[in-house]
Amino acid sequence: MHDPFKPFIIFSNRHEIRRIDLNKGEFSVLVPGLRNTIALDFHLSQNTLYWTDVVEDKIYRGKLSENGALTSFDVVIQYGLATPEGLAVDWIAGNIYWVESNLDQIEVAKLDGTMRTTLLAGEVEHPRAIALDPRDGILFWTDWDASLPRIEAASMSGEGRKTIHKETGNGGWPNGLTVDYLERRILWIDARLGHLPPQPPP
Repeated sequence: MHDPFKPFIIFSNRHEIRRIDLNKGEFSVLVPGLRNTIALDFHLSQNTLYWTDVVEDKIYRGKLSENGALTSFDVVIQYGLATPEGLAVDWIAGNIYWVESNLDQIEVAKLDGTMRTTLLAGEVEHPRAIALDPRDGILFWTDWDASLPRIEAASMSGEGRKTIHKETGNGGWPNGLTVDYLERRILWIDARLGHLPPQPPP
């Protein structure tokens, strides 16, 4: 049976959001003319892309058509943001989570921006990246705390917070966080070293 799904990657180079067809190696521009977009996530079943702009300090969303073009977009969160550097979509409960690197907190809202609330604040020094595993209800985020760069985890309601990785030695800058759903592990880029750190076997 032919699988109609065509694998692709969506990424930002800060000023554009692009889509790469992994079969053909071709890319297209989904959103041009951005100020500084460094965080995005995708809601697969709704074909909806979410992204932040740390110059505009807003969170946006846009619908993708079947041919991969962005057909429309609107502002989801317009006010009260201060450098939202990480963004993650909870496709099960229908929420978006983001980190506020200047306000040093993590916030959550419904996919349309309503019911917004601060989930975690205090002892959050410089949060950067965020990732979710909605199947198990786990929230992960990185913190560039100068004294202890680390990755933390908590429930998606903000409870049971704990540090799951500490940078040692020269200290790294854990960033670009994602979840490997099949192997049930997390992966990240070290922004200081510029590569993926060694990962333990699953």
